[in-house]
Amino acid sequence: MTDAPKPEKPRTWGRLLTLGGWILLATFLFSLFGKQFFLADILSNFRVHFLIALTIGLLLSLKSNRGWLLKLSLAIATGWAGFQIASLWFAPPQPTPGKTQIRIMSFNVLATNEQFSPAIFEIRKHDPDVVAVLEYANQWHDACEFITEQFPYSVRIPRWHGYGIAVFSKLPFKQSQSVQLTKTIIDVPAIEATVTVDGKDIRIFAVHTVSPINQFRWDIRNEQLEEIATWINESHDSTVVVGDFNMAPWSWWNQNFLANTGLRESRPGFGPQATWPSLLGPLAVPIDYAFVSHDIHVHNRFIGANVGSDHRPVIVDLSVSE
Repeated sequence: MTDAPKPEKPRTWGRLLTLGGWILLATFLFSLFGKQFFLADILSNFRVHFLIALTIGLLLSLKSNRGWLLKLSLAIATGWAGFQIASLWFAPPQPTPGKTQIRIMSFNVLATNEQFSPAIFEIRKHDPDVVAVLEYANQWHDACEFITEQFPYSVRIPRWHGYGIAVFSKLPFKQSQSVQLTKTIIDVPAIEATVTVDGKDIRIFAVHTVSPINQFRWDIRNEQLEEIATWINESHDSTVVVGDFNMAPWSWWNQNFLANTGLRESRPGFGPQATWPSLLGPLAVPIDYAFVSHDIHVHNRFIGANVGSDHRPVIVDLSVSE
Protein backbone atom coordinates (compact mmCIF):
# COMPACT_ATOMS: atom_id res chain seq x y z
CA MET A 1 0.00 0.00 0.00
CA THR A 2 1.33 3.43 -0.94
CA ASP A 3 0.87 6.62 1.07
CA ALA A 4 -1.76 9.05 -0.12
CA PRO A 5 -0.29 12.18 -1.78
CA LYS A 6 -0.19 15.28 0.36
CA PRO A 7 -2.68 17.97 -0.54
CA GLU A 8 -1.33 20.73 -2.79
CA LYS A 9 -3.81 23.41 -1.75
CA PRO A 10 -1.60 25.31 0.72
CA ARG A 11 1.28 25.40 -1.77
CA THR A 12 -1.04 26.49 -4.58
CA TRP A 13 -2.46 29.31 -2.48
CA GLY A 14 1.04 30.41 -1.56
CA ARG A 15 2.03 30.60 -5.20
CA LEU A 16 -1.11 32.53 -6.07
CA LEU A 17 -0.49 35.02 -3.27
CA THR A 18 3.10 35.47 -4.39
CA LEU A 19 2.00 36.01 -7.99
CA GLY A 20 -0.67 38.45 -6.84
CA GLY A 21 1.91 40.36 -4.81
CA TRP A 22 4.22 40.79 -7.79
CA ILE A 23 1.33 41.85 -10.05
CA LEU A 24 0.28 44.43 -7.46
CA LEU A 25 3.84 45.75 -7.23
CA ALA A 26 4.16 45.95 -11.02
CA THR A 27 0.86 47.82 -11.29
CA PHE A 28 1.88 50.28 -8.58
CA LEU A 29 5.26 50.84 -10.23
CA PHE A 30 3.54 51.42 -13.58
CA SER A 31 1.30 54.07 -11.96
CA LEU A 32 4.41 56.18 -11.31
CA PHE A 33 4.87 56.72 -15.06
CA GLY A 34 1.85 58.98 -15.61
CA LYS A 35 3.91 61.47 -17.61
CA GLN A 36 4.37 58.92 -20.38
CA PHE A 37 1.28 56.74 -20.29
CA PHE A 38 -2.42 57.52 -20.14
CA LEU A 39 -3.32 54.40 -18.19
CA ALA A 40 -0.51 54.97 -15.68
CA ASP A 41 -1.81 58.48 -15.00
CA ILE A 42 -5.30 57.11 -14.42
CA LEU A 43 -3.90 54.57 -11.96
CA SER A 44 -2.06 57.33 -10.09
CA ASN A 45 -5.45 58.62 -8.94
CA PHE A 46 -5.86 55.57 -6.73
CA ARG A 47 -2.89 56.00 -4.41
CA VAL A 48 -5.05 55.46 -1.29
CA HIS A 49 -6.43 52.26 -2.74
CA PHE A 50 -2.92 51.10 -3.64
CA LEU A 51 -1.84 51.78 -0.06
CA ILE A 52 -4.64 49.60 1.29
CA ALA A 53 -3.88 46.79 -1.18
CA LEU A 54 -0.12 47.00 -0.60
CA THR A 55 -0.57 46.91 3.17
CA ILE A 56 -2.73 43.79 2.92
CA GLY A 57 -0.22 42.22 0.53
CA LEU A 58 2.66 43.00 2.88
CA LEU A 59 0.87 41.51 5.91
CA LEU A 60 0.06 38.34 3.98
CA SER A 61 3.63 38.01 2.72
CA LEU A 62 5.01 38.39 6.25
CA LYS A 63 3.09 35.27 7.26
CA SER A 64 4.92 33.29 4.61
CA ASN A 65 8.30 31.64 5.22
CA ARG A 66 9.62 32.47 1.77
CA GLY A 67 9.88 35.32 -0.67
CA TRP A 68 12.15 37.84 1.11
CA LEU A 69 12.47 39.91 -2.07
CA LEU A 70 8.70 40.23 -2.33
CA LYS A 71 8.47 41.21 1.34
CA LEU A 72 11.13 43.89 0.90
CA SER A 73 9.59 45.21 -2.30
CA LEU A 74 6.12 45.38 -0.76
CA ALA A 75 7.51 47.15 2.31
CA ILE A 76 9.23 49.80 0.14
CA ALA A 77 6.14 50.35 -2.03
CA THR A 78 3.85 50.54 1.02
CA GLY A 79 6.16 53.06 2.67
CA TRP A 80 6.35 55.19 -0.47
CA ALA A 81 2.56 55.24 -1.01
CA GLY A 82 2.00 55.94 2.68
CA PHE A 83 4.48 58.82 2.67
CA GLN A 84 2.83 60.41 -0.38
CA ILE A 85 -0.57 60.32 1.30
CA ALA A 86 0.66 61.30 4.77
CA SER A 87 2.50 64.31 3.34
CA LEU A 88 -0.89 65.92 2.66
CA TRP A 89 -1.30 66.30 6.44
CA PHE A 90 2.02 68.13 6.80
CA ALA A 91 1.38 71.87 6.98
CA PRO A 92 3.81 73.76 4.73
CA PRO A 93 5.29 77.19 5.49
CA GLN A 94 2.89 80.00 4.69
CA PRO A 95 3.10 83.76 4.30
CA THR A 96 1.79 85.91 7.13
CA PRO A 97 -2.01 86.13 7.10
CA GLY A 98 -3.80 89.23 5.88
CA LYS A 99 -6.29 91.11 7.99
CA THR A 100 -9.38 90.16 5.94
CA GLN A 101 -10.36 86.64 4.96
CA ILE A 102 -12.25 85.69 1.84
CA ARG A 103 -14.11 82.39 1.46
CA ILE A 104 -14.12 80.73 -1.96
CA MET A 105 -16.14 77.66 -2.85
CA SER A 106 -15.86 75.37 -5.87
CA PHE A 107 -18.75 73.03 -6.56
CA ASN A 108 -19.18 70.61 -9.45
CA VAL A 109 -22.96 70.22 -9.19
CA LEU A 110 -23.24 67.54 -11.93
CA ALA A 111 -25.05 68.59 -15.10
CA THR A 112 -27.67 65.83 -14.82
CA ASN A 113 -28.29 66.36 -11.11
CA GLU A 114 -31.85 67.55 -10.55
CA GLN A 115 -31.56 67.91 -6.76
CA PHE A 116 -31.32 71.68 -7.08
CA SER A 117 -32.51 72.67 -3.62
CA PRO A 118 -29.97 70.60 -1.59
CA ALA A 119 -27.10 71.92 -3.70
CA ILE A 120 -28.24 75.53 -3.42
CA PHE A 121 -28.75 75.07 0.32
CA GLU A 122 -25.19 73.74 0.56
CA ILE A 123 -23.90 76.90 -1.12
CA ARG A 124 -25.93 79.14 1.17
CA LYS A 125 -24.90 77.15 4.26
CA HIS A 126 -21.20 77.75 3.71
CA ASP A 127 -21.84 81.37 2.74
CA PRO A 128 -18.83 81.91 0.47
CA ASP A 129 -17.84 85.31 -0.85
CA VAL A 130 -17.23 83.75 -4.27
CA VAL A 131 -18.53 80.43 -5.58
CA ALA A 132 -17.58 78.68 -8.81
CA VAL A 133 -20.30 76.37 -10.12
CA LEU A 134 -19.08 73.67 -12.50
CA GLU A 135 -21.18 71.56 -14.89
CA TYR A 136 -23.43 74.60 -15.08
CA ALA A 137 -25.94 73.10 -17.48
CA ASN A 138 -29.00 74.95 -18.78
CA GLN A 139 -31.26 73.67 -16.01
CA TRP A 140 -28.76 74.88 -13.40
CA HIS A 141 -28.82 78.31 -15.01
CA ASP A 142 -32.50 78.53 -14.11
CA ALA A 143 -32.08 76.97 -10.66
CA CYS A 144 -29.28 79.36 -9.67
CA GLU A 145 -31.58 82.35 -10.08
CA PHE A 146 -32.42 81.66 -6.43
CA ILE A 147 -28.92 82.72 -5.29
CA THR A 148 -28.50 85.87 -7.36
CA GLU A 149 -29.81 88.01 -4.51
CA GLN A 150 -27.09 86.63 -2.23
CA PHE A 151 -24.50 86.89 -5.01
CA PRO A 152 -25.37 89.95 -7.12
CA TYR A 153 -22.26 89.74 -9.34
CA SER A 154 -21.81 86.87 -11.73
CA VAL A 155 -20.34 85.51 -14.94
CA ARG A 156 -22.55 82.71 -16.22
CA ILE A 157 -21.84 80.45 -19.19
CA PRO A 158 -24.50 77.71 -19.32
CA ARG A 159 -24.15 74.78 -21.68
CA TRP A 160 -26.36 71.87 -22.62
CA HIS A 161 -23.43 69.56 -21.82
CA GLY A 162 -21.31 69.08 -18.70
CA TYR A 163 -18.81 71.88 -19.24
CA GLY A 164 -20.87 74.96 -18.55
CA ILE A 165 -19.43 77.14 -15.80
CA ALA A 166 -20.37 80.13 -13.65
CA VAL A 167 -18.85 82.33 -10.96
CA PHE A 168 -21.10 84.10 -8.43
CA SER A 169 -19.78 86.74 -6.05
CA LYS A 170 -20.81 89.03 -3.23
CA LEU A 171 -17.90 91.25 -4.19
CA PRO A 172 -17.99 93.36 -7.34
CA PHE A 173 -15.74 92.28 -10.19
CA LYS A 174 -12.98 94.69 -11.11
CA GLN A 175 -12.80 92.80 -14.37
CA SER A 176 -13.94 89.44 -15.72
CA GLN A 177 -13.50 87.41 -18.84
CA SER A 178 -14.16 83.97 -20.23
CA VAL A 179 -11.73 81.88 -22.25
CA GLN A 180 -12.26 78.79 -24.36
CA LEU A 181 -9.80 76.04 -23.52
CA THR A 182 -8.62 74.02 -26.53
CA LYS A 183 -11.22 75.96 -28.50
CA THR A 184 -10.46 74.30 -31.84
CA ILE A 185 -11.18 70.84 -30.39
CA ILE A 186 -13.94 71.03 -27.79
CA ASP A 187 -16.30 73.51 -26.11
CA VAL A 188 -14.85 74.05 -22.61
CA PRO A 189 -15.21 77.60 -21.26
CA ALA A 190 -13.28 78.87 -18.22
CA ILE A 191 -13.64 82.09 -16.25
CA GLU A 192 -11.31 84.67 -14.75
CA ALA A 193 -12.71 87.30 -12.39
CA THR A 194 -10.83 89.85 -10.31
CA VAL A 195 -12.12 91.06 -6.94
CA THR A 196 -10.57 93.58 -4.59
CA VAL A 197 -10.04 92.92 -0.86
CA ASP A 198 -8.38 95.54 1.36
CA GLY A 199 -7.22 97.36 -1.74
CA LYS A 200 -5.53 94.23 -3.15
CA ASP A 201 -6.63 92.56 -6.35
CA ILE A 202 -7.22 88.80 -6.31
CA ARG A 203 -7.58 86.98 -9.62
CA ILE A 204 -9.93 84.01 -9.34
CA PHE A 205 -9.89 81.40 -12.09
CA ALA A 206 -12.63 78.78 -12.40
CA VAL A 207 -11.81 75.84 -14.64
CA HIS A 208 -13.04 72.36 -15.46
CA THR A 209 -10.66 70.28 -17.53
CA VAL A 210 -11.84 67.43 -19.71
CA SER A 211 -12.20 64.06 -17.99
CA PRO A 212 -9.38 61.84 -19.33
CA ILE A 213 -11.42 58.71 -19.95
CA ASN A 214 -9.36 57.74 -23.00
CA GLN A 215 -6.07 58.62 -24.67
CA PHE A 216 -7.61 61.33 -26.86
CA ARG A 217 -9.28 63.13 -23.95
CA TRP A 218 -6.16 62.69 -21.80
CA ASP A 219 -4.16 64.55 -24.44
CA ILE A 220 -6.80 67.32 -24.46
CA ARG A 221 -6.72 67.64 -20.66
CA ASN A 222 -2.95 67.93 -20.68
CA GLU A 223 -3.11 70.58 -23.39
CA GLN A 224 -5.69 72.46 -21.32
CA LEU A 225 -3.36 72.39 -18.30
CA GLU A 226 -0.69 74.06 -20.42
CA GLU A 227 -3.16 76.69 -21.67
CA ILE A 228 -4.34 77.43 -18.13
CA ALA A 229 -0.73 77.84 -16.98
CA THR A 230 -0.02 80.30 -19.80
CA TRP A 231 -3.19 82.23 -18.96
CA ILE A 232 -2.30 82.43 -15.27
CA ASN A 233 1.24 83.59 -16.01
CA GLU A 234 0.01 86.64 -17.92
CA SER A 235 -0.05 88.49 -14.58
CA HIS A 236 1.67 88.20 -11.21
CA ASP A 237 -1.26 89.42 -9.11
CA SER A 238 -2.53 87.36 -6.17
CA THR A 239 -4.16 84.32 -7.72
CA VAL A 240 -6.61 81.58 -6.77
CA VAL A 241 -7.46 78.79 -9.20
CA VAL A 242 -10.37 76.50 -8.36
CA GLY A 243 -12.16 73.73 -10.15
CA ASP A 244 -12.30 70.12 -11.22
CA PHE A 245 -8.93 69.23 -12.74
CA ASN A 246 -9.61 65.52 -13.22
CA MET A 247 -6.26 64.50 -11.74
CA ALA A 248 -5.10 63.53 -8.26
CA PRO A 249 -2.35 65.28 -6.26
CA TRP A 250 -0.05 62.34 -7.05
CA SER A 251 -0.33 62.83 -10.81
CA TRP A 252 2.85 63.94 -12.58
CA TRP A 253 0.68 66.45 -14.44
CA ASN A 254 -0.35 68.08 -11.19
CA GLN A 255 3.27 68.57 -10.17
CA ASN A 256 4.08 69.90 -13.63
CA PHE A 257 1.20 72.39 -13.41
CA LEU A 258 2.49 73.67 -10.07
CA ALA A 259 6.00 74.03 -11.51
CA ASN A 260 4.72 75.90 -14.58
CA THR A 261 2.58 78.36 -12.62
CA GLY A 262 4.48 78.86 -9.38
CA LEU A 263 1.24 78.19 -7.51
CA ARG A 264 0.90 75.90 -4.52
CA GLU A 265 -1.80 73.49 -3.47
CA SER A 266 -4.13 74.51 -0.65
CA ARG A 267 -4.58 70.86 0.41
CA PRO A 268 -1.34 70.14 2.35
CA GLY A 269 -1.94 70.45 6.06
CA PHE A 270 -5.60 69.43 5.72
CA GLY A 271 -5.37 65.89 4.32
CA PRO A 272 -6.48 64.43 0.97
CA GLN A 273 -10.10 65.67 1.21
CA ALA A 274 -11.37 63.33 -1.49
CA THR A 275 -14.28 64.62 -3.54
CA TRP A 276 -15.19 62.19 -6.35
CA PRO A 277 -17.21 60.04 -6.51
CA SER A 278 -18.93 61.55 -3.50
CA LEU A 279 -20.56 58.30 -2.36
CA LEU A 280 -17.18 56.71 -1.62
CA GLY A 281 -16.34 59.12 1.19
CA PRO A 282 -12.66 58.80 2.22
CA LEU A 283 -12.13 56.21 -0.53
CA ALA A 284 -13.01 58.76 -3.20
CA VAL A 285 -10.39 60.52 -5.32
CA PRO A 286 -9.24 64.12 -4.60
CA ILE A 287 -9.63 65.71 -8.05
CA ASP A 288 -11.15 69.08 -7.05
CA TYR A 289 -8.64 71.83 -6.29
CA ALA A 290 -7.90 75.27 -4.95
CA PHE A 291 -4.46 76.44 -6.03
CA VAL A 292 -3.09 79.69 -4.60
CA SER A 293 -0.17 82.02 -5.27
CA HIS A 294 2.60 82.19 -2.69
CA ASP A 295 1.39 85.48 -1.19
CA ILE A 296 -1.90 83.92 -0.08
CA HIS A 297 -2.38 82.42 3.38
CA VAL A 298 -4.72 79.40 3.61
CA HIS A 299 -6.60 79.64 6.92
CA ASN A 300 -8.85 76.65 6.38
CA ARG A 301 -9.82 74.12 3.74
CA PHE A 302 -12.61 71.55 3.91
CA ILE A 303 -15.11 69.71 1.76
CA GLY A 304 -18.87 69.93 1.90
CA ALA A 305 -21.63 67.33 2.01
CA ASN A 306 -22.87 64.82 -0.53
CA VAL A 307 -25.97 66.58 -1.84
CA GLY A 308 -26.84 64.76 -5.06
CA SER A 309 -23.79 65.55 -7.18
CA ASP A 310 -21.03 63.04 -7.83
CA HIS A 311 -18.61 65.64 -6.38
CA ARG A 312 -18.36 67.20 -2.95
CA PRO A 313 -17.66 70.94 -2.90
CA VAL A 314 -14.33 72.41 -1.81
CA ILE A 315 -14.31 75.45 0.50
CA VAL A 316 -11.21 77.50 1.31
CA ASP A 317 -10.70 80.50 3.62
CA LEU A 318 -7.89 82.72 2.36
CA SER A 319 -6.24 86.07 2.90
CA VAL A 320 -3.58 88.01 1.01
CA SER A 321 -0.41 88.47 3.04
CA GLU A 322 0.32 91.95 4.37
